[in-house]
Amino acid sequence: MLRQGRVLLLLSSLLLGACQSTGVDELPGGFDKMSAAENRIKLGLGYIEKGNMQRAYEHLRMAVTYAPDYYRAQLSLAYYYQLVEDNERAEITFNQALRDNPDNGDVLNNYGVFLCKNKDYKRSVDLFLRATQQPYYYQVASSFENAAMCSALDGNQKAAEEYYQRALDYDPKRDTSAFPYAEMLIEQKRYEDARQVLNRFARRSKVTPEVLWLFIRIEYLDNNPEQLEYYGDLLMDHFPESQQFKKYLAHEYR
Repeated sequence: MLRQGRVLLLLSSLLLGACQSTGVDELPGGFDKMSAAENRIKLGLGYIEKGNMQRAYEHLRMAVTYAPDYYRAQLSLAYYYQLVEDNERAEITFNQALRDNPDNGDVLNNYGVFLCKNKDYKRSVDLFLRATQQPYYYQVASSFENAAMCSALDGNQKAAEEYYQRALDYDPKRDTSAFPYAEMLIEQKRYEDARQVLNRFARRSKVTPEVLWLFIRIEYLDNNPEQLEYYGDLLMDHFPESQQFKKYLAHEYR
C-alpha cells in the first residue's frame, strides 16, 4: 500500500494565494459586499500565515458575514477550522458551502480533502470525481490525483492506478502523480509497469534525482545490476551533491 507519509492532498489554488485587496471595506461608489469579503479573506489568510489565528478568525468570519453564500469565504473559514482542528465546525461549513454551490469544483475538491484526511475515503473520492466533471473547473489533474491517493489509503489499488493515470493524462509532467504511482507499482513488484510510467514522465519532463532514484530502486529490486549502475552513473554525472547519490553510494536502495 502507498506509504501514508508520502501523501500530500492538494487544496484548490484559491487558498494557496490571496487575491488583490484594497485594504478597505468602503469603496468608491458605495459599499461592495463581495469586494469587502475578498479583502477580509486576504487579511484572514495573511494572519494564518503569520500564525495569528485569532485575528484570522475575526476576518474570515467577517468575510462570511458580508457574503454568506460566497464559496471562497466559506472555504477559507472551513480551512481555518481545519487548522485549529475543529472538525465539527469545518464539516458544518463545508456542508453549507456544498448546499450553496453544489457544482463548484473548488468546493467539491476541498471538501474531499477534508474528508480524506479524516479517513472518510469513499465520500472523499466521490467528491473528487464530481469535481473533475465540472465544466469550468481547471484543477482536474489535482482532483484525480487526490482521488488516487485516497483510494490507495482505502486499499483500493485498482482505482488508485486508474486515477493516477487520469491525472497524468491531464498533466503528463505531474511528478506528484507519477512518483507515487510508480512507487505503488514498485511495491506490487510490477517493475515493467513502473518503468513505463517513469519513462513516459521523463520524456515529457526534465530528469531529476527523484526520477533516477526510482529507476535505481526498480533495477535493484528486479535484479538488473547493469541498469542499476547506468542510472547510478547518471546520478553521479548530473547530481553528485544530491541525497539520492549519497544513498546510492551507501547502497541504501530501499
